[in-house]
Parts: sequence; structure tokens; C-alpha cells
Amino acid sequence: MYKVDEHRRLCLYKDLKEIELWLYNLEIINEDLNHFKTLEKQLIKSDSLVYKIKANQRTNVLLMAGLCKYENELKTELGYSKTKYDNVRAKYHMQKRKSYVDYIQSYTKFKNEVYRVLLMFKR
Repeated sequence: MYKVDEHRRLCLYKDLKEIELWLYNLEIINEDLNHFKTLEKQLIKSDSLVYKIKANQRTNVLLMAGLCKYENELKTELGYSKTKYDNVRAKYHMQKRKSYVDYIQSYTKFKNEVYRVLLMFKR
């Protein structure tokens, strides 16, 4: 029984570390979006870009909130619960990973769009 609990704790710890990385990356993206907002105001001046920045900020904040809640659930489970780490738990984590990866992919497309707009400016 000790090995099973040790394995469960190790898996939960791995998931927690992965969530910490995701949250760190989302914080960096939030800073990028703030910089894009400044660039848009001072240089680009495009209403459609303003809406896309706001949409990305909303999505980022909602994803961060969901991941923070999930992180707290895992911390609670790591500390107090004895629920085994099974396929259901792994699938739930994979769903969280998929939502994170999907957002990163959409943000990368958006970021490239902003860079293309910035490339049109000459000195």
C-alpha cells in the first residue's frame, strides 16, 4: 500500500509542477499582451487589434483562474486526500493540458499577426 501512495503523491507532485510552469507562461503572456496594448495605442491604432488583445486577455485570465483552482485542488488532494491516481484523474489533467496548449497555439497565431502588422512600419 505504501508504494501505491508514494506513486500517487509523485504523480500529483508532477502535475503540480507542470501547472506551475503553465501559470508562469501565462503570466509572461499577460505581460506581452500589456506591451501589445501599448504598441497598439502609440503606433498601430487599430480597433480590430484592440478587440483581439482584449479577447486574449480575457481568455488568459479565465485560463489562469481555472488553473489556479485546479492547482489548489491538487494541493489539497496531495496533503489530505487518499484518492488513488487513476485514468480518470489522468484524463482530467490531460483536459487541462489540452486547454492550455490550445490557448498557447491561438496566442502564437495572434502574436505572429501583431508582428506582421509591426513589420509594415518603416522608420
